[in-house]
Amino acid sequence: MPEMDGLECCRLMKERHPQVKVLVLSMMRELSLVKAMLKQGAFGFLLKNAGKDEVLEAIRKVAEGKQAFSEDVLESLMSSFSNKPTKPSASPFPTISRREKQVLQLIVDEKTTSEIAEELFISFGTVETHRRNLLLKLNARNTAGLVKSALEFDLLK
Repeated sequence: MPEMDGLECCRLMKERHPQVKVLVLSMMRELSLVKAMLKQGAFGFLLKNAGKDEVLEAIRKVAEGKQAFSEDVLESLMSSFSNKPTKPSASPFPTISRREKQVLQLIVDEKTTSEIAEELFISFGTVETHRRNLLLKLNARNTAGLVKSALEFDLLK
């Protein structure tokens, strides 16, 4: 069975078992990923640095049919609905991680997913996750859009 990322896992879980309530635990705090997971049916989103008590409380809430979010995630979600951003952004795009920048550079260099995985010593599925996160963060529809954004906005410095 091929590897899958959290978005695909959440989508499949809700499709096959609609009664299951999904609580996401992630290192990624990008608002675009949080919103995408919620669209796929997740009931909550916690960051991996959450303490044991926070995780247990979130599990209880989700089991009761309520939503649960890390404080940082909730703050980002709430500010996305207001007209005033809580933190001014110096860039028109979300920050991309060091690893996402490496993957983006290799995509621009016309490497295949398998070649990127081999070069970075990561799995095929992890490369696909980075690619999907880049698409979300850069609001690109496809690989050509990623390359266009990388070149147009000089993201590979």
